[in-house]
Amino acid sequence: IIMISSKNKSNPRIIKWGSYLCLFFALVFLHSCSKEEEPSIEDNYREYKVLEEVTTEDGDFFRIERIDTMTIFDYDTKEETTEIVRSVVQVYKTPEVMPVFGDCSNISDVEEKYACSNEALLKFIYSNLTYPKEAKDNGVQGMNVVQFVITENGKLQNIEFVKSIEHGTNDAIIHVLEKMDEKNEWTAGRHHGKNVATQFTLPVKFKLEG
Repeated sequence: IIMISSKNKSNPRIIKWGSYLCLFFALVFLHSCSKEEEPSIEDNYREYKVLEEVTTEDGDFFRIERIDTMTIFDYDTKEETTEIVRSVVQVYKTPEVMPVFGDCSNISDVEEKYACSNEALLKFIYSNLTYPKEAKDNGVQGMNVVQFVITENGKLQNIEFVKSIEHGTNDAIIHVLEKMDEKNEWTAGRHHGKNVATQFTLPVKFKLEG
């Protein structure tokens, strides 16, 4: 009698755990079938993809596809909607007028203007750059080379490191570039009288004292 009673009690338990297992495998299957390449709107997604590089008599440039999220506010309904936006940007390597940093854009002499820009840029970087503790503790020094795009609005995008000594130096440089971007210190490059996006290459040296 006891054996029969325990058998009857175990049946609902088997059914319950069997249901849990079926649900688990169903969720795994659905997750594996989802499109991972499609960015999530909620993740503040941002990506840059080089489409092609072009060399012409009009100048060297390349095109990048920019994938970003945009939040739109509807004043009538008082609602916000977020959507993924794709755009293609033409980025010049050598426009007729290179971007200028700081309060140097109104200088008429070209050489003087770029000398002023370089001096202001170096001053800003080394006034805000912190030597990473990891690099300092390990006696690491050397040079990083970072490339970024200065947009037609003077904003910084598409930050990439061409050369790096690692040990936290990349994060230290990115922190300075983000601070620079917040202050709107750049005047965009110009080509044929129009503001254009420009690729800028910046070497940053880390050297221990003593």
